[in-house]
Amino acid sequence: MHPILLAFIAGVLGGGLFTLLHLPLSWLLGSMVSVFLINKWTKFELAWPSFLRDLGLIIVGYSIGQSFSQKTMIEIFTQLPSMLTMTVAIIAFSMVLAYITSKMTGIGLSSTVTGSIPGGLSQMVALGRK
Repeated sequence: MHPILLAFIAGVLGGGLFTLLHLPLSWLLGSMVSVFLINKWTKFELAWPSFLRDLGLIIVGYSIGQSFSQKTMIEIFTQLPSMLTMTVAIIAFSMVLAYITSKMTGIGLSSTVTGSIPGGLSQMVALGRK
């Protein structure tokens, strides 16, 4: 079976299963889990072209942006102080964790910082592909 078709089928089945189980973000998490499990525990080759990934990101971005309204913006502004406080706290905690990890493992501080900050893991994966 073609690797792209197999990845698509795995994603649809995983998303459908997570939907039946009433799990949050079922189509996102279900497809990710199913593709991961197939990659990890089978010999099947899966592939997904970057242009399809980019198209999916455009669709997701559009659908999220479409739900923004004036009420949403007002709510964001009222919660801005707590969002900024939590952002600073997460960055500070991540930096401390990265420093401790660097000292304990001997891994460079720049690598542990990138791996410790939320969202940094995806950057490490992208860098690892190059």
